[in-house]
Amino acid sequence: MMQQLFNEKQENDWIGIFMKAGLTEKIDMLFDNTVDKDLKSLAFIHFFNHSTITERAMLVFSAQPILHRFDILNDEAFNMLTKCFKEILHVDGEIKWL
Repeated sequence: MMQQLFNEKQENDWIGIFMKAGLTEKIDMLFDNTVDKDLKSLAFIHFFNHSTITERAMLVFSAQPILHRFDILNDEAFNMLTKCFKEILHVDGEIKWL
């Protein structure tokens, strides 16, 4: 039987568990090698679309350098990081990840 990836109650699915997890647990989940990169990215995007700016900022500032270095997320999810930075920072120029 295939594991359910998402349900409205967010109780027994990976994305639901990710959504309820604290900051360190979210980071741990993103580094779980048994989970597909696309599922991690989908959870990350879902989190960004359903969280407060404060919650997004905490995750972005905590995890961005290591997420970029280890290629944890797909391009679409990684672009959400840039979107978050644009929401919380005034940048006169362009954002470039080092």
